[in-house]
Amino acid sequence: MRKVKVLIVEWEEQTIEKIRLLLDEESYDVSIAKDGVEALQIALQKVPDFIMLSVDLPLIDGVKLSQILRTNPKTESIPIFYMNEKTLQLSHFRRNIDYFIIKPFNLDELKKILVTLKKKILSIQDKKYEEEFAGNLKQMGIPDLVQILSINHRTGNLYIYSSNQNVEKPLAIVAINEGKIINSKMGDTTKEKAFYRVLSLHDGYFRFIPGEPLLNEEIKVSTDSLIMEGLRQNDELVELRKKIPLSAKLKLNIKLSQLPENLRPITKEIINAIEIFPEISDLLNNIDATDYEIYKIILALVEKNIVTLEVDNKKEEEKRKLNFSSDIILELKKKVSKIFFDSRLCSNIYVLLFVSDRTILSKFVKFLGALNFEPSKENIYKLIDSKIELGYLGKIILVDGHFLHLFCFCDKNISFPLYEGVFKNTIGAIVLGKRDNFREALHILNKKHVVIDGKESNDDTIKRALEKVFEYFIQEA
Repeated sequence: MRKVKVLIVEWEEQTIEKIRLLLDEESYDVSIAKDGVEALQIALQKVPDFIMLSVDLPLIDGVKLSQILRTNPKTESIPIFYMNEKTLQLSHFRRNIDYFIIKPFNLDELKKILVTLKKKILSIQDKKYEEEFAGNLKQMGIPDLVQILSINHRTGNLYIYSSNQNVEKPLAIVAINEGKIINSKMGDTTKEKAFYRVLSLHDGYFRFIPGEPLLNEEIKVSTDSLIMEGLRQNDELVELRKKIPLSAKLKLNIKLSQLPENLRPITKEIINAIEIFPEISDLLNNIDATDYEIYKIILALVEKNIVTLEVDNKKEEEKRKLNFSSDIILELKKKVSKIFFDSRLCSNIYVLLFVSDRTILSKFVKFLGALNFEPSKENIYKLIDSKIELGYLGKIILVDGHFLHLFCFCDKNISFPLYEGVFKNTIGAIVLGKRDNFREALHILNKKHVVIDGKESNDDTIKRALEKVFEYFIQEA
């Protein structure tokens, strides 16, 4: 019987320990987050069975975090325990799914609720994991397998694994409801894009497990149409990849401001993304369109000389990596340990990024790659494309176990309560472009900020700017 995955999102150590005493290690796989940003990362990565969420959190409060989780297909159905000192009216609270607990809570009462919920979750999982049949893809290909499930109106999840049957984590999953494919997931890709990639797999093995589909319905076309279109696109992809190899890099030959206004949205999206993800493989994984559609558009852009292909047939040289001065990192760790009482904050520090011109942001993210940067890909493109005004950009690995997190604002009129709450655990800020739009916010930071002219920035400039922020923080009385 598998463990129930629970995410505890709480700032207070005492409350965390009380909850952990109720969750025995044999039955629960427990993850801990102490601010909203970290909780969002863990929730998207691990997809827990339920979340125990304190309303009072740094960076992103519990109410806002739960609203974000509700809008993401991966996390929208997760039950949430809201924990607060007083009751709240929540418009997105779901009866018979979510719970509200008043602090300080009664441990016996909470234990009864947890036992009931655990039984419910495990009962559902037992049904989901009742294996019906499995096999080798060499003996039965994906198209035949899916058509058999469709003809028999099966409901459940089709897992695709690598050729090594000892590997537990599946390569992909196809969710099926009454014989109809409703969604698919392979890596970070979903919907038709993921299913077409699944169709191209010929090695490995499969398991079909009956039960409730694990993915929300995102595919609307019939299964027969989906298979036929996927096979067609995959056939044509073989020829397109001969012209544009995965090892190729893309380079824009014109400025974004020179692009025609009547471009299709998907074409504009790809051109904007090239600034951040010049490598074909990265671009394919960060655009929602199918691989075939992306290849066709890239080929058209190359033919019109809007984009140039750079193909290196030799082994690619190791990318340039920059490291911060070991002395300044040591001083930074000492300073942080004196100011932040919480051990988690000592190893996770925050720098804010204020952006007055989003065209500069794409260059900034690109240069961060030289600094051991792990991007939050879901947020980066939305920030650059003006789909969101603020968001978590990603983290830089300073040394083992110590991270620098970047939180981005792209708005000249930030509300005071928002940035005041975020500043609580921040060591400084970087401004991309003009600082005038953020005078009120920067006033709170005093001198702990650095301005970068986006037109002249490069990886060395960004490294020096961050070190300057570190120095301001270290020298602060």
